Amino acid sequence: MKLIKFKTNINCEPCVRYLIPYMEDIDGIKYWDVLIDNPDKILEVEGDFLEEEVMAAIQKGGFTIEKIS
Repeated sequence: MKLIKFKTNINCEPCVRYLIPYMEDIDGIKYWDVLIDNPDKILEVEGDFLEEEVMAAIQKGGFTIEKIS
């Protein structure tokens, strides 16, 4: 299992809730959360998943995403 962090522009709780269906479509994710209080709006994703799928889901939802770890 891995923990990957991404920098995003997801900046509010309604935005996070909006992304739930997109993130639920990705196999292997055990946990995910957006640290909206962090200036970089960090998305943490834990599990066995393809990073490209996470990035595509966030972009499909209308947000920017960049891997940072």
